[in-house]
Amino acid sequence: MSDGPMVDPSDLDRAVEVLRGMAYQHRLHILVVLRAGEATPAALGEVVPAHPTAISHHLRHLTDAGLIRRSRRGRNVYYSLRGESTGRLIDQVIAFVSGAAGGAVSPLPVSGAVPERDPAGLAVGAAAASTPSSPSPATGPSTASGARSR
Repeated sequence: MSDGPMVDPSDLDRAVEVLRGMAYQHRLHILVVLRAGEATPAALGEVVPAHPTAISHHLRHLTDAGLIRRSRRGRNVYYSLRGESTGRLIDQVIAFVSGAAGGAVSPLPVSGAVPERDPAGLAVGAAAASTPSSPSPATGPSTASGARSR
């Protein structure tokens, strides 16, 4: 055995829970979008290519993993990152896979940012004009093989 630092087994269990929470492309995509600020499930559905039921499922897993938090204002539910440390973790994961893990990491540029919304969750301004009125076939409930999106 080495004389390296000892890690509390409960900390290892928590780390596994957090990493499992991020372990799907759609979940990581949700986290990247939330890096830019809070969003409703409907707003996330406009930028994450998954069925609304799948998005709800992923939001529950991310909440259970302690990566995001849920807040309710009136009839609307908003999701946001749990804290700045979650944002830094997302930045580090993306930097690691892009080969920049050894250097300083700047915050991610957010592509496919969530459109500006009014309190009812409807797109407003220029975002409303560019938002499609019906979901595309790619965001439907199943794929060509009949498998559901994760």
